[in-house]
Amino acid sequence: MILIADSGSSKTSWSVIDQSKHIVSYNTVGLNPYHISDTRILDILKNSLPKELLANNVKEIFFYGAGCKLEPMAQRMRSVFNQCFTSAVIHVYSDIVGAARALYARDSGIVTIVGTGINTGFYNGDSIENRVPSLGYILGDEGSGCHLGKELLRVWQYGELPNDIALKLSRFAKVDLSAILKNVYSEGNPERFLSGFVPFIVQNIDHPYIKTLVDNAFAVFVERHLVKYPQFPKYGVGVVGSVGFVLAQRLKIAVEKRGGKVDKFLQYPIEGLIDFHKSEL
Repeated sequence: MILIADSGSSKTSWSVIDQSKHIVSYNTVGLNPYHISDTRILDILKNSLPKELLANNVKEIFFYGAGCKLEPMAQRMRSVFNQCFTSAVIHVYSDIVGAARALYARDSGIVTIVGTGINTGFYNGDSIENRVPSLGYILGDEGSGCHLGKELLRVWQYGELPNDIALKLSRFAKVDLSAILKNVYSEGNPERFLSGFVPFIVQNIDHPYIKTLVDNAFAVFVERHLVKYPQFPKYGVGVVGSVGFVLAQRLKIAVEKRGGKVDKFLQYPIEGLIDFHKSEL
């Protein structure tokens, strides 16, 4: 029995495969090791496994996670998993590897995650080449849900939004400046709070101001990340993640403006990962 997980900062999608058959799927909160303690991870692992499944029956785990690119964090995740799944061989990869396998299997292409955060890499069908680091929501994540939320809140609180869209946002958000600052600077997972404004952006994407805000964010993302890959003019770009999926048209335009092309959009990498691991059995 194989357990597959795709974990972002907000959510982890899990699927169980047994003898090439998809058995069950379930979700938990995101398990980014930079944002969650070992004790909390272990508690989630133990309490989230469906009752009909036994941890000892899991023989192999493939965990693809945000925050797992560097070996110290990958080793930390393996150690925690080993405490719960004592009979399993544990594989921990960066979320960008999961995105690549979900999008391209054994083919090649430029891979990008556009969700709560962002990550990019060139996939040669086997491994990932990262030319631009993922700096997280404070230093980077241009074009992500977190970045879009920050941009929207900034212009709103500075009084730069047109009155009609500012009124709509006030009704949608139901928070004042004090609550915004508390959620961003005092509460846990501020990136989740900030990316929570993406649905408002999607609902109002036809408003000229919102469309420009999104286009500017995606232009920075393409310029700062994608065009730095020498393969950009030659290979297609594959996009996974909820933000890239729901704003696919705007992201496609931004990529094409710089001479690239988009191969495909995939909202949930777990779907492609199930197919990939079935084919590898």
